[in-house]
Amino acid sequence: MSSQPIHPENERRLFEIFKMAVQDERKAQAVYLQALRLCSDPSLRPILEGLIADEARHEQILVERYNVLAARNAASSQAGGQPDDMPWKTPGSSQTAAQ
Repeated sequence: MSSQPIHPENERRLFEIFKMAVQDERKAQAVYLQALRLCSDPSLRPILEGLIADEARHEQILVERYNVLAARNAASSQAGGQPDDMPWKTPGSSQTAAQ
């Protein structure tokens, strides 16, 4: 993988995509959690719990990759890499409500 700086227009779009993807993962977690609260079928509950865990893991992966991208671009450009409007600064923020 190349360590060349990303064009500023593409960089901003990538950050927007990561932000949308994290928000989508958080929304999916909320949907599955709502379903779990409504579920009385003991055979379905573990499936829903697994889906919630999967979405939380996806969120963490996205945040980690975003942070790598931001750090790499901050180090390779004078403009810095991490926009101030991102809903996280570190991995593991799945507790945050969906925006």
